[in-house]
Amino acid sequence: MSTQTSSRPIFQLRKELSESCAADVTDSNYTADISTEKSTSLEKPSTTATFNNANKILTENEVYTVSRLTSELPSSLKRDNDESQQTIGFIDTSLRKALMCDRDNIFIWNYDSRQRDTPSIRIPLHDEVESSLSESPACLITTPLAAYESTTGNSEDDNRRMEINTSAGNCGVIIFEKQTGRITYYEDVESINNLYPQLSKAMSHSLDLNLAQNERITKVLNLEPAGIIVATSLGAVHFITIRDNIGKPRITLKQTLIKAHRGLLSQFFRGSQQEATTDNSHAIVSLKQGPVMGKGERLLYITTKCGDFQVWQLGVSSKTFRRINVNVFNKILESLQDLYPFAYGSLKLIDSHPLLSDSMNVQLFLSTITDNNNMFYIISTIILDEKFGAYSIFSTYRLNTMNLPTPSEQNTPRLLIPSSLEQNNKSIASVFVLFQNCLVITQISSKLDSSFTLKRKWEDIISFNEDINVIGYGYSMNSLYIISKEVGGIMRVELKDSDDTTTTQDLEETRFVKSHVEQATYFSNASLNNPIEFNLPPGLSIDREVIEHDLLLCNDGIFGSTSKFIPNASSNLEQHLNSRINYYKNFLRFIELNFNNNISPNLKLQLIENFETVNCALRFLQCLDKKDNVSARLNTIWLSVLSKNNIQLEDLIVKQLDKFPLIFIEFLKSVDFDTESNQFKCKLINLLISCFYEAILEDGERTVRYDMFKLDPLEVNDEKLPWYINYEILNFVNNLFFNYKFSIKAEAPTDTVKKEQFLTLLKILYYFFNQIKLWRTQAEREIDQTNLDLVAKLYDNNHTAWNDVLCELNYKEQSIRITDFYQDFESLVQTLETLDGQDSLYEQFFEKFDYDFASTLFSYYITNNKLSKLFYRFPEQHHQLVRFFEENIDKYRNISWIQNIMDDDYSKASMDLVKLNLLGNSIVKNQTYLNIAKLSGLVDETNIDVDALNEIQSRLDLIDGEIDLKNKLKQHAIEINSRYEKTPFKKIYDETSEKLQKGITIPFNQVIEQYSLLNDAESFFCALKLIAFNSNSIEYEIKKFLIATLWRRCILSDKFITEYDTSKQLSDSMVYQVLEGFFGQELFLSDIALPSVNAVTDRYIVTEEYLTNTYGEFTSNENDISQIRNCIEQDIQEVSEIAQLGVHLHTIINAANESTGNQCVVNYETNTIEPN
Repeated sequence: MSTQTSSRPIFQLRKELSESCAADVTDSNYTADISTEKSTSLEKPSTTATFNNANKILTENEVYTVSRLTSELPSSLKRDNDESQQTIGFIDTSLRKALMCDRDNIFIWNYDSRQRDTPSIRIPLHDEVESSLSESPACLITTPLAAYESTTGNSEDDNRRMEINTSAGNCGVIIFEKQTGRITYYEDVESINNLYPQLSKAMSHSLDLNLAQNERITKVLNLEPAGIIVATSLGAVHFITIRDNIGKPRITLKQTLIKAHRGLLSQFFRGSQQEATTDNSHAIVSLKQGPVMGKGERLLYITTKCGDFQVWQLGVSSKTFRRINVNVFNKILESLQDLYPFAYGSLKLIDSHPLLSDSMNVQLFLSTITDNNNMFYIISTIILDEKFGAYSIFSTYRLNTMNLPTPSEQNTPRLLIPSSLEQNNKSIASVFVLFQNCLVITQISSKLDSSFTLKRKWEDIISFNEDINVIGYGYSMNSLYIISKEVGGIMRVELKDSDDTTTTQDLEETRFVKSHVEQATYFSNASLNNPIEFNLPPGLSIDREVIEHDLLLCNDGIFGSTSKFIPNASSNLEQHLNSRINYYKNFLRFIELNFNNNISPNLKLQLIENFETVNCALRFLQCLDKKDNVSARLNTIWLSVLSKNNIQLEDLIVKQLDKFPLIFIEFLKSVDFDTESNQFKCKLINLLISCFYEAILEDGERTVRYDMFKLDPLEVNDEKLPWYINYEILNFVNNLFFNYKFSIKAEAPTDTVKKEQFLTLLKILYYFFNQIKLWRTQAEREIDQTNLDLVAKLYDNNHTAWNDVLCELNYKEQSIRITDFYQDFESLVQTLETLDGQDSLYEQFFEKFDYDFASTLFSYYITNNKLSKLFYRFPEQHHQLVRFFEENIDKYRNISWIQNIMDDDYSKASMDLVKLNLLGNSIVKNQTYLNIAKLSGLVDETNIDVDALNEIQSRLDLIDGEIDLKNKLKQHAIEINSRYEKTPFKKIYDETSEKLQKGITIPFNQVIEQYSLLNDAESFFCALKLIAFNSNSIEYEIKKFLIATLWRRCILSDKFITEYDTSKQLSDSMVYQVLEGFFGQELFLSDIALPSVNAVTDRYIVTEEYLTNTYGEFTSNENDISQIRNCIEQDIQEVSEIAQLGVHLHTIINAANESTGNQCVVNYETNTIEPN
């Protein structure tokens, strides 16, 4: 977790009141477990005494607060950096004292002092010339003699009750040498402060336990007013009094409650099979105090590793006796075996604790069971029956937040129940399980009601940093105090006050994930070297729905500024936004470390977008806040937009930040930069760079989306695009890009700052457009196609021009990198082509992108008519070029034939050329293509495709007809028949003539139409001949219509027929001249019908479909089509009114046939030609 450079939080989360130092009741259940923890890092000592009215809050939630007390460790302890030094400690909350000792000294100080560098009492353990002890001793703080007062007031009672007066300021100390068993008691520590041991011995009271050779002290317990308890490694438990019956100091071994277990014979007296299999099965795992019974008596609870549980009543002057002696091991094992079969053989009891302050009948036992590398921690609630010496298991609960094994038996977790120190009526009791690296807090029913709906109310874990070593603890009614040298002081975990209703209802709403996320978010930077590890412990199993729900709740708290930990907005909105950004960074970092693989990409992208919005808003306000004229003008526009939307800036930033995107877009649309100065445009570009590139692309997309969350670029939010990716923003940035370039074109040379501006704008444009492309391919829901089409068109029209600008600025290398990254091959090729002699670069991209790059390069060469490079520059890419033509044959037939010929595949070249779409292309080029196709088809004399050659020739004939018309138009040798001068066919004739004069190839039917609108026999014959040449490729109905139209218009143009002028020769007849050519060139062989009355007067061939398909190219107006129909029908009407038309036609047909040698027989009844 990141830390700040000051021990004070940047933003004070709330007013911290002075910590109450008074403990509710005596911390009566501290047991000094002998440990050998080593100190690691130390804080630098304070040079002067400082004061603080408040403890430093490290973290908190609805249930507890973790703080570091103001008082620090004694300076000499902080200066000790010897990692081999063994340090132990504990806290006595009844006397408000903390104790720490190592192998040289004991230190005692008031832990609740408001003075940071708190004065401490130092007790040397040896003279300066002597070496250190072999290990740190165990210690207990005792109540001073003055605290013992007569409380009965009955002079006749010789035995006065002794009660502890916690108002006494002084205290005593007992020192236990663990290996020798020597016990030294000082009744007043202030009298021996800094006193040499030789001098202080005179003030001590001592006792030697005479331990066996391999026996050592393992646990000690203050059981005042009765005395003290000492447990040894051989399972012995000794009751020692430190005062006589009138309260004077005297240390005496009153009774050995449990004798030491020595030798093999002791196994015969053990109570279960489990005991016989474990060498240290009688080790004492727990010594706990019970209530004071009066007359200086107090209960003692003892638990052994094998499950023996004993309750003793001890007193200074009264008789000592055992009240309960049971073994709970087997029943705890039975309660676990059904659910945890591996409990057999792995169950270990490690601690116990009374649940109630005034009763010995309810005890909690902490045990472990092991499965592979997992260790499960079990809390069993047991109800004892003193009368019958029996017990029953009320409930069994497994901790959910901790399953890691403890490193050693010396570091086994401790079971602590603060509420057991005082009588209370709450139905829920909080239970602490203190591990070496964490603290688990859970709750149980203290009423022991089997019908209680929820016996286990809630569980949470407070983890410590891995370098934190817990070397001592103590607890009061509602707080746990933890000593750590690495912390440099004492941590306090305080349970918040709550009534019973709050405990049973509100804690159900205290969501585990939400609580930890909020703590990591708001407290990660709250203190320098915060000892709290906010990341969740490994191995937790949490439903994905729960995680995502809680993350959204936390996100809403930051984005909507609704969290109670976010300070109220001050006059400085930038500072307020900055605090939310810092919280967002902590929040996103926590997700990265704890839930990166447990939540959906959609949720990650939503959180990122919210963070980017806050970041963008901050950068925007910072830009507007700059002290220059442009920023002031932009700010004026911004305020105007806010006013138009009827919203105050503070409300927008604090309460309605979700509206910022739309208002920001409206602001951009309100900025008219076209007529502004270059300075204005430069500042505006810097604003865009700050908001889009730095706030969104750098801080959001790169840092969070890709670096932290490791999202695949193809993973997009399938519901919607981010707000900043839309047409309005893209169009604005694109227009500003080019406008600024044109504005500074006269300013030469362009400086590096401006070049970088263009480069950064280009990065923004490419990223935004690329996101749209990805989303378009990934989105599964309906999309706004119109808007996306606008975006696609904007990109297609501009992306190559962006790179033209970079090349112009001599940023070719940058252009190549960007287009390479986004695979904009068109721009990449365009930029590469500006470089000389860089074939190695091309090879690099051929290898990297293969066909995608190659095909774009080939297209570029064709578009720019660089055919020599296309066919000869990269011969090693021949296979790619062949594939390119195969996949784009319809588009590039006019080029692919060259490759076919180069590959000696002439038939394929001929086939490709035949399939060319000639319409709209150059008549000359088409003639060339067809001639090449014809020649290519003739190369292989053994495999000539006659049908293909005939088709080619037909097309060549049509091209010849178009060339003929083109030349006649050029020479003004033809003009439209005056009959059609004022008809819709005039427009058709003119448009067709214009195309022909431009050398553009037109369709077959338009060529025939053009010939038929002329007024000479040659034109009609040419049209008829073209129909004959293309007879096999024309649909029957179209052919029928065209022939009928030709004969009809020819008849209407023939005065010999229409006027029947007998003065004219038959040879002057236009129909005769056409028929003479018809018979002479044997067009009848191509199934061309002779002119007949039925054919030229047939109205049914003039269909609506034909008219639309034929003349739709010239007009889409239905009225125009209708006029064309009327004109055709008018021709039909006039032809049908010609007198004796059939006789005239027969006469002309017969004469034409005779003039050409009667090459065929005409059936005049059917008006058809029969074989001769």
